[in-house]
Amino acid sequence: MYKKSIILIILFFSVLYLSAQKRYKTEWLFIYYMPYDNNLSGHGDTIKNMLKKGLINENIMVTIQADFADTLGIKRYILTKDTIIKNNILNENSASTSTFKSYLTWVDDNFISKNYCLIFLDHGGGLDELCLDENPDLKFLKIDSINNVILDFNKQIGKKIELIFLQVCAKGSIEAVYEIKECSNYTMFSQVVMGAPNFYYEKMLKYVAQNPNLQACDIAEQIVINEREDMYNSYVCIDNNKFDSLKIHFNAFIRSFNNTDKIGLYEKSLIQYNYYDEFYWDIKSFLNSPELNKNTETKKETLLNYILNELIIFNKTNPTYPIMDNYCGLSIFAFINENYNFKYSHLQFFKDIKIKKIQDKFYFINK
Repeated sequence: MYKKSIILIILFFSVLYLSAQKRYKTEWLFIYYMPYDNNLSGHGDTIKNMLKKGLINENIMVTIQADFADTLGIKRYILTKDTIIKNNILNENSASTSTFKSYLTWVDDNFISKNYCLIFLDHGGGLDELCLDENPDLKFLKIDSINNVILDFNKQIGKKIELIFLQVCAKGSIEAVYEIKECSNYTMFSQVVMGAPNFYYEKMLKYVAQNPNLQACDIAEQIVINEREDMYNSYVCIDNNKFDSLKIHFNAFIRSFNNTDKIGLYEKSLIQYNYYDEFYWDIKSFLNSPELNKNTETKKETLLNYILNELIIFNKTNPTYPIMDNYCGLSIFAFINENYNFKYSHLQFFKDIKIKKIQDKFYFINK
């Protein structure tokens, strides 16, 4: 019995060893999720080819899960310096949480990396939506559901993802990025709309390959440096480790209002934009719009300074589009949206930050 137990233990660890030997090993793994089953489908191969050109050594590798506007299922790619390996998956539901989860499980089964970057490419949607899949049904991934999947993946790999890049339109809302704050050390996104297919891939990857000891925020900056000017309006990178203090400062600002306060918001000073039939305010313009009492003004300044100087690592605006200089990089879901109090109450931001307590204190001044 004793000998049999020893043999079983040896076999078990032998299987683990062989399994580990089959896995690719690299310094940086870039994980691309591309549900392009929509009008972006034609850009898929272009992006894949640009990514492949950036792989000049074994310090970096790339995986892609792509869904195109066809009925041929989902494609998974492994890109290394020497090879492109493709697998087909009989699945058309790229906006399904379970599909996304199976992709990350596959990544963990096939790779061991010192650092991970996760990039979502596609259209944005409502406040809690990203990655549009039009066939067989029009659906989006939900940001709260991918949060749980990524947290599980982090447990599997034994560390946080270093950088999540939401390469989708208009995901600069504080509520959306707050939802995935525990998933990575840094998050980068576009506050407003952005272009496609984007062109940073090759040069950014080559730079990382030659400088594998970079920090994730440096990689985010390389994406901006190597992006073509017609492909973006702004790129913003935030430090997710700063969100705990943001919660404290935001709630202190909210508590500083008197119960009887009614505060006028000057509509002309609000920077407002619309995306997917929802409205957003630049958070700096929102906080600076009302005239506040002395105590509330102090709390507001503390909150705003923390957002601009601690939470936001950089806000790179397109030099050919100077209107973006008025944007700070982060937005807040506007009070004027229909069903404001109910539609997104499941998001963690509205559970942690008691902003709905002051919603009815504001009224609009049109002058």
